Amino acid sequence: AVREKCDDKYERPNDGFGPALSPIRVAVQQRLGTITEEQLREPTFRQKLASDLTLAVNNVLQSNPTLGISAEETYFTGFLVQ
Repeated sequence: AVREKCDDKYERPNDGFGPALSPIRVAVQQRLGTITEEQLREPTFRQKLASDLTLAVNNVLQSNPTLGISAEETYFTGFLVQ
């Protein structure tokens, strides 16, 4: 889940991402595709990944400034490795 920071300082649910949702999914999948098994064992892996994903989401959102939103943080509601 990603919490949005909006220009009006009020948080909105994830549906505010609207037209950026598909590019956000692509960016997240690309980042997840680079994870190695060794990285999964690192104690700070989830924190670093959350930071990386927030950056990836914001890169997509900044490419569409008309949305006027950015991601503050990324939270994991679940994490499964196959």
